[in-house]
Amino acid sequence: MKKLVLICLLLHSIYSYEFSIYSDEESIQPSFECTKAKLHSVEHFLCYSNNTEIYPFSKGYNPYVDNFFNSYYNLIIQNIPKSEKPKARQIARDIMKDRDKAIIEINSQVEYYKTLRQEADNGDAESDNLLRYSAKEGVDTYVVAIFQIEKSYYNGMLYLTNYLLQYQPNLFNKIFYTNPLKYKQLLTQKLDDNVATGLLAETCNLAYKDGLINETGKLIVKVDSK
Repeated sequence: MKKLVLICLLLHSIYSYEFSIYSDEESIQPSFECTKAKLHSVEHFLCYSNNTEIYPFSKGYNPYVDNFFNSYYNLIIQNIPKSEKPKARQIARDIMKDRDKAIIEINSQVEYYKTLRQEADNGDAESDNLLRYSAKEGVDTYVVAIFQIEKSYYNGMLYLTNYLLQYQPNLFNKIFYTNPLKYKQLLTQKLDDNVATGLLAETCNLAYKDGLINETGKLIVKVDSK
C-alpha cells in the first residue's frame, strides 16, 4: 500500500499538463454550489481539494473539466427538441454515477494518510519517513482518483458528441464552429487507461485559444438553434 505514493508520483510526472492559461485553481468554482456538496463525495473533493486538513497531501484540483462538461450538456439541452432531451439527460445521469465511484479511491487515500500519521505519532519510523518523503517531493496521491474523474467526464463528452453527430450534427458544428473536424477528433476517441487527462488538456487549451471557453472551462458560445 505504501508503494502507491511512489506510483502516483510517477503517474503525475507523466500526465502533468501546464494550465497557465487558466486562472488560479483556488479561484475556480465548479458548476454546482459547493455549500451543498456532501462530505465524502466527489463533489466535495472538487470543491475543497485544496484543504489539506481534509485531503492530506492534495495539491488541489482545478474543476475546469466539470465546468466544461456541464456547460456542454446544458448547451445541448437548450438547443435540442423536447423529445430528444431524455437521451441527453440519461447520458449525464450515467456519467455522474460513474464519476462518483472515484470517492472510493479518494476516501482510501484519506484513511491511508490518517493511519500513517497515527503510526508516525506512535513512533513508527517507516511511516514517519514516508510522510516526510511525501511532503518533500510534493506527492499528490489523489492522482489516481483524478484520472478516474476525468475519464468519466471525457466519456460523458464522448457520448454527448456521438449523440450530436448522429442526431444533431449542425448543433455540434455551431458549438465548435472554429474547427469542427478537429474537435470531433478530440472528443470521439476511445480511451485506454489515463489518456483522458491528455485529451481534456488538449481540448480545453484549444477551446480557450479559439475563444470557445472562458478561464473556468465553461463554454461561452452563443448558439442559434434555428
